[in-house]
Amino acid sequence: MRSFTHLHVHSHYTLLSGTASVEELARRAASDGLSHLALTDTNGLYGVVAFCRACREAGVQPIVGMTVTVAAPEDLAAELEDT
Repeated sequence: MRSFTHLHVHSHYTLLSGTASVEELARRAASDGLSHLALTDTNGLYGVVAFCRACREAGVQPIVGMTVTVAAPEDLAAELEDT
């Protein structure tokens, strides 16, 4: 197994951004000789259970994360515009 690990991976659970299923991702990671694979879908952890199961079946260690969209509260944004 190689020591490289993809840490920015989106599945089809990231709406309008990813197309691969978590099963496809895990199979590909295993076939590429990766020992670990992260799932970092945007604004949701909807695929985590399926991802962990798929990784376990493929012999790949899952890493779970999430990309989160953060917006400043409106009152703070207004204060920042005034400066």
